[in-house]
Amino acid sequence: MDAQRAALPARPGGRAFSLAAGCLPPLRPHATQPSPSASRIPPGVEGPALDAPPVSPDPRGPDEPLPEVLPPPPPALRPPTLAERVLDGFVAEAERRRTLWPQVSPERLQRIDQRLNEGRVNFLLFGYGETHEPPLTERAIIGSYTIVSYDRGWRELSLISLTHDIRAPEIERALGTPWAVKIDQAYAVGGIPLMQQVIENATGLAVDFTVVIPDTQIARLIDHVYGGLSFENPRAFDVLPFYLDGVKHPRGFFPAGWITLDGKGVLQYIKTVPVERPGTQDKRLEHNVRKHRVARALLEATRAQLANPVFLLKLLAFLKDQGIPGQIVTDFDLGTLLIGPIGQALAGAALSLRDEAAITLPPIQRTIYIHDPAAGDGGVRWVRGDPNPYTQRDLARGVYRDPNMATPVGGNPTAVNLTSGYWQYLRAYLKRKLFS
Repeated sequence: MDAQRAALPARPGGRAFSLAAGCLPPLRPHATQPSPSASRIPPGVEGPALDAPPVSPDPRGPDEPLPEVLPPPPPALRPPTLAERVLDGFVAEAERRRTLWPQVSPERLQRIDQRLNEGRVNFLLFGYGETHEPPLTERAIIGSYTIVSYDRGWRELSLISLTHDIRAPEIERALGTPWAVKIDQAYAVGGIPLMQQVIENATGLAVDFTVVIPDTQIARLIDHVYGGLSFENPRAFDVLPFYLDGVKHPRGFFPAGWITLDGKGVLQYIKTVPVERPGTQDKRLEHNVRKHRVARALLEATRAQLANPVFLLKLLAFLKDQGIPGQIVTDFDLGTLLIGPIGQALAGAALSLRDEAAITLPPIQRTIYIHDPAAGDGGVRWVRGDPNPYTQRDLARGVYRDPNMATPVGGNPTAVNLTSGYWQYLRAYLKRKLFS
């Protein structure tokens, strides 16, 4: 996407994270350059690596449709914890919203997988900020998608991340452009509604609640609420410089073992390009793998602090401050939810914060990274080396001005119905992962 297209302002579709509605923050242009994972693939090895089939339990060819799967029956429910009662309140609100879709958003019923979403509530987190990927770009803005999916039956969480390099035809059609466009452009082009459309088409998961947050606020949350974050880093590595709030910070180093980082350090850990020798790429250093590691650490830190009233006050103060335009944006009003179903769930819980069982948080049971198997868990493939005839057609036509993109296995980006003609394999693949 050219600079003029990339600079389009975000359209209305969300609200500030306060009790009163706000406006969407002005999202600066996103990067159209390759992701760090793509740029690190050395010449001469990208063909075999990128042509590897997705990791799939299905014994047939990767371009054949995956069979329908059924969810396993959930275990007998134990009494819910306080955190689970809060999430049950979100489930109830999500179900109420979905009953309104036939009148207000009938097209969403065609996008989601009904069985996959039964008893499940899904939060879409879209973080955006600066990236530094020399020599391709000195400084640009990219976005990152993570879906937090809560299964009410099993009382467990799944984290699903999608590489921002995936091609999204919905955005191309919204723009009227003949060029392939990356999935992280949805917010800049069409705000929250277009993001919901793309993610629901791609995954079959209903986007019940959406949160848009700049990197600077993630750093502020870690500093002012958590006082830093500790977790185990599986491998020592160096990273290139990175930008935060317009300031370029020098190269860094993360040792193996237990590390403690402030907010800036956490962003540097997640976002920066690792320094690796050609041919030695380590999946443990992929951006979204590092992001999942940090997400688990945040969950553990929250679990440890829930009984501390000072922590709760800090968290509430942080959320209250997000009423400033241009900070956290949501498509829901937290105040209304606290008064409504979530407040009712809390009022009926009669659980003490001093009771350790009462404050137990749901576990993160699965972390899924949708990316080419050379970099992630599969479901999509790099267009370079992809045998898909539709991909080869568009490469020959010059549709991929940036060849460092990925597409769903066997997908046709010009299909009339994108859920069944372009995203179909990824949807089935993700469903099998979540039901396994």
